[in-house]
Amino acid sequence: MYYTFQQRLAHVVLTILAWAFAYSIFGVIRLYGIDELPHIASVGTLDLNAFILQLLLAAVITGILYGSVDIILDRPEIQRLPYGVILSTRIILHILTVLAVLVVLIYSRVRLGIVREGYFDSGMPVMPGRIIFNKSFYVFVMFFGIVISILDFYQQVKHKFGRGVFFDMLLGRYHKPKESERIFMFIDLRSSVSLAEQLGHILYSNLLQDCFFDLNTQLNRYDAKVHQYVGDQVVLHWKLKNGLRRYNCVHCFFGFLDRLEKRKAYYLNRYGLVPYFKAGAHTGRATVAEVGLHKRELAFHGDTVNSTSRIHDFCNKYNQRMLISKNLYDLVSGDRTLQFISIGDQVLKGKNKSMELFGVKRKSDESSIVASATSQETETKGKTKTGSLR
Repeated sequence: MYYTFQQRLAHVVLTILAWAFAYSIFGVIRLYGIDELPHIASVGTLDLNAFILQLLLAAVITGILYGSVDIILDRPEIQRLPYGVILSTRIILHILTVLAVLVVLIYSRVRLGIVREGYFDSGMPVMPGRIIFNKSFYVFVMFFGIVISILDFYQQVKHKFGRGVFFDMLLGRYHKPKESERIFMFIDLRSSVSLAEQLGHILYSNLLQDCFFDLNTQLNRYDAKVHQYVGDQVVLHWKLKNGLRRYNCVHCFFGFLDRLEKRKAYYLNRYGLVPYFKAGAHTGRATVAEVGLHKRELAFHGDTVNSTSRIHDFCNKYNQRMLISKNLYDLVSGDRTLQFISIGDQVLKGKNKSMELFGVKRKSDESSIVASATSQETETKGKTKTGSLR
């Protein structure tokens, strides 16, 4: 998926910290009680400062390599591969990364406290085979095999539930309903019924898969989270701070449209059309609660969610790609790259009070349309002149 530089850096830093914790536990396990074993060198003969420095160095190297593998494998073209292939590749590369770090460190005579004193001072050459076929090395492999499994499990859980959701459920934060300030966005495919009839159910489902995948490539970049998929519709949400940072709650939709435009040739070639999506967004307080016993998930209830859905329904009536409420407009109107068009007060379905709605466009889109039209006009005039000369 697509990440900002800050997100990639944060991932690598967190990975380094995770491995520093793992190496620390491993160091404690290997040294604890060593003084009571007569055939093992006393821990007092070790330079603990150097030992800790070596563990930190190993953590930094492992974290950078391990985190880089995650970032490389999270590319969109790789994520389209079967899940089993991705998981197997991830595990193999992670294991090779950790083993390579260990072999290099030991082979370079950097002591991690996992070999017997004098092991390399027996007069025999230090060979990789002697390092690998060693009981201490087996202990290392077993311990860090468990660490790799835990980290990869967490990665998969994060993909399944979304960033932060798993820990919220694990800690029981929403076991009892709570109110939270959120921004919601409903996105769906226009003319979905006619498209399903035109393409057939299988090809139509493939179309939705492709579209939702393209949408997902933008979520991390704009700090968006998926609430749910319903048919041809996706519901996104943000905490207020995350949604207003760089106006993510608006630009996420336009990032999705840009992605569809870049893959225009693909959609035309496979489906004979370019999917047209529209969106409605609103902000307010919503109730968050953990629901279900099987396939548990966090659910949002309340007027804000219902109003967002109703706002989205006005897109077709006023021929707008994106509509937002007055509440959200007051928070994002400072973005000078956007153009807002008031469509007046509207009475939402099931509501007694009206709400002012605003259409949203990017000024750059307006400029590109004008430039394209000017270019076509110039080209037409040129052809006309050429024809008259002939």
